Amino acid sequence: MTDEFYQLTELEPADSPVPGDAGKWFRYVIEGAYAPIIGQQKGSRAAVKKHAEALAAELNERRRRGGALGPARRTKKAS
Repeated sequence: MTDEFYQLTELEPADSPVPGDAGKWFRYVIEGAYAPIIGQQKGSRAAVKKHAEALAAELNERRRRGGALGPARRTKKAS
C-alpha cells in the first residue's frame, strides 16, 4: 500500500470512443479526490498505465505543494 493520496485503482480494456477506430483503448480510474477521475486513452496497456500513473503523480505533487483541492474560492473586491 502506498501513502500517495491519488492512486490508479483500475485499468481495463475499453471500446473506442471513435466509431470505426480499430486501435486498443483502455479506461483508467484514479481515486483519492471527492470523486474518481475516469479517463480513456488509446495505446498499449503499459503506455496507458504509465500515462495514468504520471497523472496521479502530478496530482499528488500539486497536493503536496498546497494546490487547490476544491472549487475555486472567490475573494471579495476591496471597496
